[in-house]
Amino acid sequence: MQKRNKGDESTGRAFVSRTATGFSALLLACASAPALAQSPISVEGIDGRTPEDYRPVPILVNAFELSPFIDVETEFVDNIFASDFSDQNDTIVAVLPGLTIRDRREDRQIALRLRAGYETYLEDSIDDRFRLEAAGTARFGLGTLTRTFGGLSVRQNDLQSGGYGNVGRIGQPIAVTSFGANAGLERDIGQLLVTAEGRYLSSRYDGDFIFSDDIIDSGFRDFDVFTALGSLGYNLDASQRIYTQVSYSDRGYEDLTQDLTLPERLRTDRSSTDFNIRAGYVRELTELLQLDVNVGYIFREFTDDSRDSDGAVSFDTRLTWSPTRLTDVEIRGSRSIDTNNDPLFSGLLRTEGSVSVQHELLRNFVIAADGRYADIDLDGTNGSEFGAGLSGRYLLSRKWSVRLRGEYFERDGFFSGDQTRITVGARYNF
Repeated sequence: MQKRNKGDESTGRAFVSRTATGFSALLLACASAPALAQSPISVEGIDGRTPEDYRPVPILVNAFELSPFIDVETEFVDNIFASDFSDQNDTIVAVLPGLTIRDRREDRQIALRLRAGYETYLEDSIDDRFRLEAAGTARFGLGTLTRTFGGLSVRQNDLQSGGYGNVGRIGQPIAVTSFGANAGLERDIGQLLVTAEGRYLSSRYDGDFIFSDDIIDSGFRDFDVFTALGSLGYNLDASQRIYTQVSYSDRGYEDLTQDLTLPERLRTDRSSTDFNIRAGYVRELTELLQLDVNVGYIFREFTDDSRDSDGAVSFDTRLTWSPTRLTDVEIRGSRSIDTNNDPLFSGLLRTEGSVSVQHELLRNFVIAADGRYADIDLDGTNGSEFGAGLSGRYLLSRKWSVRLRGEYFERDGFFSGDQTRITVGARYNF
């Protein structure tokens, strides 16, 4: 297959300029301070609780805990590409050994999780392929006024991590490798929490992209994103906080306007800069009820003058309720410009509502249900998405656990399709 044109000299200079600007912003954010303001209340959810007599016994190496495991999963999918144009069933079998490492020292939190292996598609809708999930996080200076943090992640063919709402990962048997990193610092100044953070995300696509009966090298979708963000949070008292957040992102894509190997609709430069500002309020209404709400404005300006810039009022509201110690309920509503990186749908305005419930039916058996609905606006063209799921996790012993999940998803308006997935998995802890 003919490789895509890398662009002329001016395109190269533009890409270097965007990259330099983003990298400078990243370094500036890392040098000053990090993450967005967090809730003043830290409540352990049901998902994070494991009874002591069912908790795996880690291997101790100096100050670190090592927990090796192996996952075996079987998943039936009734429409593997979630598309009305290709209704193909398949069964996926995956064997994924992994390792979790944690630091036990009180002044820091360090965690590393690795999981890798192969997944096989029994009906050959997709070739067998390697799957990798690696993520590490670190926080230092716990208990002091100044704290630093950072993280790294690498994912290869880990499509489920994007969720079933990512239209860029549905409809094609495309392999994707993503690399992410972040670093920052936070500082307490009396009742004020100052944070700043730099982030980098890069994704590379491999495989054939089918568009209007044309077979195209999917590498035209590669992208890099640099983000600088910061926040100020003020604790009014032990149960409530107000905060502001500001972020700036530089998204770099290849300029495809002169690439005659692509269909005309795909010949574009999707590079852009995004600016987001918001103000929020966190309140522990009762010991069992917590509210986090923020409102702001998000604006995206494209490098290509022929593409209209877009902006919208954004919001994110989350209500967390624990009616009993055995049940967690979360209700959420949000509106934002979609961060989806599909070349056909850049700049979606997504308004979404969701609800999730977790319940500890037995000490070693947790069930969960979730549902969501999203309205999508693409330059006046409306679409919608709906998803619902039901799952259960059963702890047999310190060594063994099993899980079952079923979910349904559908999209209307554009890129229409639906999908049902049923997953059965088992984990063995060494």
